[in-house]
Amino acid sequence: MRGTLRLPALMVLVLLVAGAAEFEETRGVVAEVATIAAPAVAMTVAVAPLREAFPGLRNAAFATAGGLAVLAESVLVPNALGHHLAPPAVLAVALVLLALGLVPIEALAVRRGFALRPAALGGMVTVLALFLPAWGHGTDPLGGVLATAIVAVFMGGGLGFAAGVVGRLAVGARA
Repeated sequence: MRGTLRLPALMVLVLLVAGAAEFEETRGVVAEVATIAAPAVAMTVAVAPLREAFPGLRNAAFATAGGLAVLAESVLVPNALGHHLAPPAVLAVALVLLALGLVPIEALAVRRGFALRPAALGGMVTVLALFLPAWGHGTDPLGGVLATAIVAVFMGGGLGFAAGVVGRLAVGARA
């Protein structure tokens, strides 16, 4: 999505979620849609600017972000369907490793003139996938999803942002 359309689209999305959240019948549906859509949308936004990058960087970025989105979906889709299972340790380790794999991609992309923060978005998706099965259910599914999303933004996004800055500094790119 082009830069001029991002803010209006975000505002429409916020209005739709706020409006749907007012009705008890739609809160569960909004929670399910947000749970399922979040990883795919976040990882698409994270690496979309690299469409014009040279093939090696583009392919590595798309494969890493796609793998992270697929693994996160494998945890979140059963959660949205009512099966609140904690992810196995192997899956949790794979999520963290894929999120860390976005750090060198970010550093190399910034060094080549791209302005993006895939490590921060990857951290958010990872934290969402790891914490939502434990916190996202209960009497108010939308409240659980939104609370977990806030934790994901601050904890996962903050850790991913910090790792991205360290990666940028390690390759001599601007932080």
